[in-house]
Amino acid sequence: MKATIYHVARRARVSTATVSRFLNGTGPVAAETRHRIEQAIQVLGYRPNTVARSLVTKATHTLALLMPDITNPFFPDLVKGVQLLADERGYTVLLCSVAGDPAREEEYLEMLSAKQVDGALLVGLPSSLWTATSTTRRRRSSTSITARGPEWPPSISSSLATGSSLTSRDRSGCE
Repeated sequence: MKATIYHVARRARVSTATVSRFLNGTGPVAAETRHRIEQAIQVLGYRPNTVARSLVTKATHTLALLMPDITNPFFPDLVKGVQLLADERGYTVLLCSVAGDPAREEEYLEMLSAKQVDGALLVGLPSSLWTATSTTRRRRSSTSITARGPEWPPSISSSLATGSSLTSRDRSGCE
């Protein structure tokens, strides 16, 4: 059975609020209490539920990397660099290969929006800007999009909530 915050609290003889304060560092916890909680966590093998935490924090610490073809020799180095930077900042990276299919790209963006990833990097996808913009109109999400393609400037970065207006200005060359 997977240990929960309730199990930790029971074993440490404290409330779940105290365990939560300890885990999140959001309030004072006495040294003796801290020690009991740490022991309970270790004995039970407790790991915080990241899904539950994301509901409270509104952050999943997940990024997506969408690319046209993972067999292109350029992409392994790119993936490695993105992964290293993400790891340093406590993020997980989801790799999505769209196989050159704009419909698949759209499906991935919809799925990633539903999963509330914190950001997406769209690399070398010819329809990325338009797809990101059309997704923006349907969903007002806080997911960040960075799009790069042969028809656009080297980098376009915007919030999905304001993506339509920002990307329109960037494409027209207006500041």
